[in-house]
Amino acid sequence: MPRSHNRSQSHRRRAGYAEHHASNCRWAVPTVFLPAPFWWEAEDRPWACVREGTPRTLETTEVCADCPYWEPRTREQPALPATIIEVLREVLDDTYRARATCRKVIEGFGSIRPFVTILHAEERHARALRALFKRFGVEAPRDTWPTRLSAPDTLVEACAAASRSELDREAMYQRVIPLVQDPAVRRILRRIQESSYMHHLPAYRRCFARALKPTGRPRGVRAGRG
Repeated sequence: MPRSHNRSQSHRRRAGYAEHHASNCRWAVPTVFLPAPFWWEAEDRPWACVREGTPRTLETTEVCADCPYWEPRTREQPALPATIIEVLREVLDDTYRARATCRKVIEGFGSIRPFVTILHAEERHARALRALFKRFGVEAPRDTWPTRLSAPDTLVEACAAASRSELDREAMYQRVIPLVQDPAVRRILRRIQESSYMHHLPAYRRCFARALKPTGRPRGVRAGRG
């Protein structure tokens, strides 16, 4: 490549020109809008390239500045309405609470299922939601739940409380999802809603049933109790 072209590209970047970016390329999409497992990387790699068909998450978007395949996007992403921001804040805070609950139960009773597997799912959901905040240039709320919760005294109590919480979450999703008009954000919220209601709730109910079964020994009593 001629040196004059390199100097021109460097000058454009130093002068603040911003024509070629992931945000205005037709081949770039927010990673959080992609199906699993791609969206799991959304917080660390917020953009992905889909020019070759299979999504390729981008470690950095600096490569877009000199990409020979860059093409302008046909329309810009609309601004995020205030209503969606409030919905995302509520959902992320609820996800933080669910994650902190799993951690407290694991601290009290050890690495038991389903709390271990659901903890990993809640961490993925939190990453996806934080990536949405980052995508729209809005600061995500902080997680304040670790200091606000304590582990239940028995595993029966833990599973029962978790089951009730999942029912409350379902009511929350049914209330807030209709408020969201952005189809991509709605898909993500419905994905998390389905995971909660179709997988987490049945798992906690099975946990509750197992904890109630007589085994001839104390079951699910937190260390230091009994």
